[in-house]
Amino acid sequence: MKVLIFYPFYFYAMKIYHKDKDYEKANKFYQIAERFCPNHTENLFKIGMCYKKCKNYKEASQYFEKALELDSENEKYKEQFQIAKMRDFALFAPTKLWWQEIIAIEEEIKQKGESYGKCLNLAEDCIAMHYYDKAVKAYKRAIALCEHKENLAQLYYEMGYAYENLSDEVSLRLAKETYAQVIKLDEELESKRYGIGVFHFAKERWRFANRAFLEQLHSCDSDDLLLKKIGESFEWLYDWQNAMKYYQESLKLNYQNPQTHFRLGFVQERMGDLKGAVESYTQGVNRNNTLNNYWIYRLGFCLSSLQDFEGATQAFLNLQTTNAYPLLVGGGGNLKIKNDTFLEESKL
Repeated sequence: MKVLIFYPFYFYAMKIYHKDKDYEKANKFYQIAERFCPNHTENLFKIGMCYKKCKNYKEASQYFEKALELDSENEKYKEQFQIAKMRDFALFAPTKLWWQEIIAIEEEIKQKGESYGKCLNLAEDCIAMHYYDKAVKAYKRAIALCEHKENLAQLYYEMGYAYENLSDEVSLRLAKETYAQVIKLDEELESKRYGIGVFHFAKERWRFANRAFLEQLHSCDSDDLLLKKIGESFEWLYDWQNAMKYYQESLKLNYQNPQTHFRLGFVQERMGDLKGAVESYTQGVNRNNTLNNYWIYRLGFCLSSLQDFEGATQAFLNLQTTNAYPLLVGGGGNLKIKNDTFLEESKL
């Protein structure tokens, strides 16, 4: 019974989060839902996202960590957890005066000498103040003092980012050389395949990510996932037309990727093409191996907006019965969608 109570609060929170973009209010309803289903990983993740949107990075990282405890292989959870931890460490201080911090750290280095931590903090503060020349020098010292090789890729990336922001010809050349070093060191973000754009994307530097992905596309063979990443970067820049263009190009190379269909549908919905969005959402749902609550919610929402109330009702009803029943009986279950019909397939 608790699970049946969970979903009305969960779906209402989703509506407030995605449509109204009232993250504080959405967080309240996600947390009410948590009382009835405390181990629902996506709900925990959404609470984390609400805190992140409200710049409460400490709480955000705690909820991302809870979600990761239940789904340790989820790349989306890992990425947001890393971002929240980084911002909690380096940026979460609304009243912080960066220039004072820089002066204080420089004075401490003069009096007590350099250390990796001091140089890193100085570099991060200089990035925050857009003192990119100083940031480059501080990152060079942090790299020289770094004892943990796994940190080097991120340090080189930030130094390259500082070079790129300096924008003069020499600095741009040094940025390219530094990014090449990042790609050699990278063992996590697949930059060897997609280029330095994956680092920009992970740090939510959308303009830089978009430019880097486009440069990567011109220097390699067409790749459906690279095209999808370009579409995503345009989407974050609210350039719906170009986002749609690259999602469609990606689907020409791999029509079976459900994520690309969903992202295309999301963009079509934003552009007012609800019929196109319904088709894309349906294609995505039909090709997805596991039930995704939000995908079916968006499909039902578009159908109801088109006044196809019967189709919308069927989508929401099937979402409720196929998602809640396995949890209530303590079993598993996968949602199979074929020929626009929702079926439940029990695990044997």
